[in-house]
Amino acid sequence: MTTPVYGNESQGISSINAPDNSIIIDPTGDVNIASIIVTGGTLDGVVIGGVTPAAGSFTTLYASGNVGIGTTNPTQKLAVQEDLNAITIVSVSNAVATGNVNAGARFALSCNGNSGYLGVHPSDYNWGLLADRMVMSVDSNSAGITLLAPGATQDIRFFAGSSNESMRIDSSGNVNIGLTAAAASSAGVITLGNGTTPTANVSGGTIYVSGGALYYRGSSGTVTTLGVA
Repeated sequence: MTTPVYGNESQGISSINAPDNSIIIDPTGDVNIASIIVTGGTLDGVVIGGVTPAAGSFTTLYASGNVGIGTTNPTQKLAVQEDLNAITIVSVSNAVATGNVNAGARFALSCNGNSGYLGVHPSDYNWGLLADRMVMSVDSNSAGITLLAPGATQDIRFFAGSSNESMRIDSSGNVNIGLTAAAASSAGVITLGNGTTPTANVSGGTIYVSGGALYYRGSSGTVTTLGVA
C-alpha cells in the first residue's frame, strides 16, 4: 500500500495516492478513480476508460447531455464510434427464456405525439402477427411509414428466401419483380421475370410470365393467355 503524499512536481513529488489506491494521480497528470458519486454537481468532458480508441473502449460525458462511446467528440445525444475493420453494432437484447409470451426487444422513437418502433419478438409471442418476426411499426398516433430513397438514381430493393433479389422499385417508378431493371426509357411500369408455371389454384387468381408470355390462371384452374412472347 502506498503512503499518501501531498504536493506537486515542483516540490519533488511525482504522484499522489489515496491509502486504498481508490484515487491515483500519476506523474503525467492522469487521475484514476475507483468510483465516483456526483450529487447536485456537473460532469463535463469526463472520459471513462482509455482516452483513444487504441487504448480500449471508453465513454465520454458532457454537460450538454451528449454521450460518446468510442469517441471524445459526440455531436449528438448518443454517438457510437469504433474505428475497426469490423461492423460496429449497437445491441438491444432480451434473453428471457421461451414461455414468456410478452417478451420482445424494441428500439422506440417518438416526436410530438407520433411514435413507432423497430422490434423483434419470439416465436411464442402472444400476438401471432408479430410472433417470430422483426417488425418496423408505427403506433396509432402516426399516419404511416415512408420508405425514402429520393436521389435521382436511387432504388429500393427487396430480398426474401435467399440473397437473390426478389423485387426492385427504381427511381423511375418501375416495379420490377423477378428482374433487376425495366426496359430502357420505361417509367411507372410493372415488369415480371419468367416464373414457374403454377399447378395449383388459389382462391383469387395468379398472373405470371412463362417463356416471355403473360398468363392468368383463375381460381378454377383455367389458364388464359394475356399476351404472347
